[in-house]
Amino acid sequence: MKDRVHVSLIKNLARSVWANDVLKGSVSALAIKFCAAIVGVAMFALLSRDMDPGSFGTLAIIFNAMSFLAAAALCGQETLIVRSWDEYCQTSRPALARGVLRFGATVALIVPLATAIVVALAWTAWDRNTPVLLAVAACTFLFAQSLMHFSGQFSRVAGGLIIGEVPRELLWRLIVVATIAVHHIVHVGFGTTEFFFVSTGALLLSVLFQVWRVARVLPAAVVQATPQSDVPTWITRSFKMWLSASGQSDISAPDPSTPTQPANV
Repeated sequence: MKDRVHVSLIKNLARSVWANDVLKGSVSALAIKFCAAIVGVAMFALLSRDMDPGSFGTLAIIFNAMSFLAAAALCGQETLIVRSWDEYCQTSRPALARGVLRFGATVALIVPLATAIVVALAWTAWDRNTPVLLAVAACTFLFAQSLMHFSGQFSRVAGGLIIGEVPRELLWRLIVVATIAVHHIVHVGFGTTEFFFVSTGALLLSVLFQVWRVARVLPAAVVQATPQSDVPTWITRSFKMWLSASGQSDISAPDPSTPTQPANV
C-alpha cells in the first residue's frame, strides 16, 4: 500500500514538474547543450586523427580566436534583440519590434563582414606564410558564426527554444561530423582549411533553416507594421551588452596548450 502511495506521489510530482514551462524549457536547453557537447567532442576527436599535434593545436587556436571575434563583432545585437523583441511585442509596439529587428540584422550583417575582411587582410599581411585559403576559410567562419549567434537568439525569442537552440548548438556540428566521417570512410584528408569551409557552410544552412521557420510564425502585426526606430536607446543598450559579450565566446575547441595527445582528445 505504501509503495503504491509513493509511486502515485512520484507520478504526480513528475506531472507537476513537466507542466512547469520554465522548468521544462530549462531541462530542454540543458539536454540540447549536453548533446551538442558530445557531438563537439566527437567532431574534434575525429579531426585529431587526421592531423599531427602541431596542426591540431593551430586549428584550436584559430577556432578560439574566431569564436571570440564573432561574439565581439555583433556589438551586443544578439542580446539587444532578446530584450527588445519581447518588450515591444508584449506592449503592442509592432513598429518598434520590426525596427529593432531591422537594426539588429543590419548591424549583424555589416560589422561581422567588415571584421572578417579586416582580419583576413591583417592576418595575411602580418604572416606571409599563412595560406590565403586558410585565412579566407577562417574569416568566413567568423562571419557565419556571428550570423548564427544573432539568428539563434532571435529565433529562440520569436520562434521558441527548439528552433533557436537546435540549429545553433547541434545541427551545424552534426553536419560537420557527418562530413568528417565521410572523408574518413573514403580515406580523403580533412585539414584545417576544409574544417572551416565546411563549418561555414553548415552554419549558413542552419541560419537559413531558422529564417525559414521563424518567418512562418512572426506576428502579423509586426510583419505589416512600418519600421520605427529608436536608435539612441538601442545603441546605449547594445553598447553595455557588447562590453559583456566581448568577454565571452562560444568556444567548443579543446585547450590548444595541450594538443600533444590528439588520439586522446
